[in-house]
Amino acid sequence: MHNISNRVSIVYTAMLGSLFLTVSGQHPTSIMAVLTADEMQYIREGMNVVSGHSLGDYEPMTLVRGVSYPLFLVANYMTGLPVGVGQALFYFAAVMYASLVLSKISRNEIIFFILPVLLLTLPVLYAAELQRVLREYFYLSITLLIFAALFELLFVKESRRVHFGHSVILGLLLGVFWLTREEGIWIVPAIIIALLFAAFEQKRQQSHALWRAFFGKILIAFAGAALVIVAVGSLNKLFYGRFVINELKESSFQSAYNALQRASYMYHRQYLPVPKQARLRIYEQSPSFAKLKSYLDPDGKPSPWNYACDVALYRQLCGDGDIASGWFIWALREGASSVGAHKDANTAAHFYDAIAREVDVACSQGRLTCASWLPPLIPYMDFNEILAVPRHMVSVLESITMLPPMSFDASPSEFDNSTRDHVLDFLNHPTHVDGPPRIQFDIYGWYKGETKEWISVEGKGQSGPNSISRDPSPDLVSGFKDPMLNQNRFHISGTCYTQKPCSLTFKDEHQNTLEIVLPQMKAPFGTTIGGGQINFDALQWTPKAFQTWRTSLYEGWKRFIITIKPLSSAFIIVGWLAFFAVMLRALCLRRISAALMAASILVIAVLCRATLLGLVDASSFPATYYTYCAPATPLAMVAATLAIFEGFRMISEFRACKKLRRRPGQPGHWLKTSQTSALCVSESAASEYTNKQRMAFL
Repeated sequence: MHNISNRVSIVYTAMLGSLFLTVSGQHPTSIMAVLTADEMQYIREGMNVVSGHSLGDYEPMTLVRGVSYPLFLVANYMTGLPVGVGQALFYFAAVMYASLVLSKISRNEIIFFILPVLLLTLPVLYAAELQRVLREYFYLSITLLIFAALFELLFVKESRRVHFGHSVILGLLLGVFWLTREEGIWIVPAIIIALLFAAFEQKRQQSHALWRAFFGKILIAFAGAALVIVAVGSLNKLFYGRFVINELKESSFQSAYNALQRASYMYHRQYLPVPKQARLRIYEQSPSFAKLKSYLDPDGKPSPWNYACDVALYRQLCGDGDIASGWFIWALREGASSVGAHKDANTAAHFYDAIAREVDVACSQGRLTCASWLPPLIPYMDFNEILAVPRHMVSVLESITMLPPMSFDASPSEFDNSTRDHVLDFLNHPTHVDGPPRIQFDIYGWYKGETKEWISVEGKGQSGPNSISRDPSPDLVSGFKDPMLNQNRFHISGTCYTQKPCSLTFKDEHQNTLEIVLPQMKAPFGTTIGGGQINFDALQWTPKAFQTWRTSLYEGWKRFIITIKPLSSAFIIVGWLAFFAVMLRALCLRRISAALMAASILVIAVLCRATLLGLVDASSFPATYYTYCAPATPLAMVAATLAIFEGFRMISEFRACKKLRRRPGQPGHWLKTSQTSALCVSESAASEYTNKQRMAFL
């Protein structure tokens, strides 16, 4: 760095990293290994790569998600780090790199020390939604890395050799980003703006050598991204017989899906891309799509995907047999698989091509009433739905700034017993909540039956079998004057799920039963079971957990994050207000610094993310969850930080210029400080200059 001692920066980074990774290592990871289309898909593909079987056998879900996250899980497995720590370490590296680059751009060393604290304490990082084995945490980190690498390439002056390395790194990151999620298009406008600004700066210097160097490093970056994408496509060609990156973005599937949505135009209902009425009409015109009727709309039975209409958002919109948006895309692929269309990648592509061709012909011949062209995978939207998009964008921006409530309690993990050990081995045994929240109970009492009879007990809503011990009972012998009651006291222990009804059923030797609902039990009390008498002396509850320094640290950190959540949101909002004020001032002066331009690029990226998710939220499925909004939150925080620092810099320059103008006999000239430079002019010249700019602006 500029004036910062390398030793100071290294010590600071080491201390900050140790604290962050220690806390992250204690945060439980939710492993939902029973969700075969979510966590388990990434885990399964990663395990297949480790075993040398590519992504696994071809099936409808094999090539529909990006390969970057499964490969990240493979890399993390090889390090031996628990997956939660590995993801946190990757994010920490992105944060420190971004802080270093932005401190160079802004020429303000304080940013290197302040920005990491703001980014590492973002509450959204610790939200339950981001503590699952999903790609969102990784996606968030790779997004921050891309913009940091872009800014270093465009705004930091380095040697040609160093810029070559930065170009290669940026290209590889862009390739990985494009292969992580399906909607990577949202960062493209921000990158274009950054390139245009950098190109304008190069043009001002009127140097052909600089022009060639500029276009050279941009070409290298895009070539690196293309190399990554082509490499993945070539491997898919090798293993699956078809050059494809992601089947959801491939032309065959998108053409079929869009054709079905266009043909549903007359039956349009919000959140239903292809309603049942539309499907019944399309079956008549498309022989290929008609093959799916027995799966999507079986005679006399509900559609197997109609359960999505139980979700509150869709309940009032769905009719009998409708398939809600967000589910139909998977229903279509599973239906195609049920008729053998997913035997291999080429067969699947031909099948979807046939659907698209048959529906398009029916539309062109008037046999189906169809809408005009639609964007890929976006359903038809009527005028009212389009007008509602800004409102949905505002909701997304609220989530980006972390205003809605946020849960920090990790969800219980769920495993298939047959794969549990393999999954935990692959994830390097991260800290996790093993099953639903539980609480241990202990019941003490006694039973008196006929002669030496005894009881058995069974439980419901419990995590395992109960234990019952038969203990000595001299008090019963003396109380009832019956020596046969010398072993009639009992101690029953077990564990209840706190989110499920928990009960015990007692049974005597004559098959008489007694059910006790434990949460409703008031001990001590007695009752009868058949001809016998049972008495419960005490019921004790003990949370199924034990405090260690690790759990205490995590609980303390969670309380800290809950406390600062409103402050983080307020900081982003204030920073954005500062951005618009500073940008207006800079436009009036026709002088935009590199730091302010970097903030502008990040603001554009955040707004593009909000626009995309607002469109999805208005037309397809709920997209305001932190799962989808989180990738933009660090960008919003960085933009806010840069804007606030830029505002302070402008105020400092203004005061310095004001002091200089008060000196008698001092003409207007450039005033240079240790960090920035500002053009100081006389009051009359400043007034004239401002008036000219105001007229030009109008």
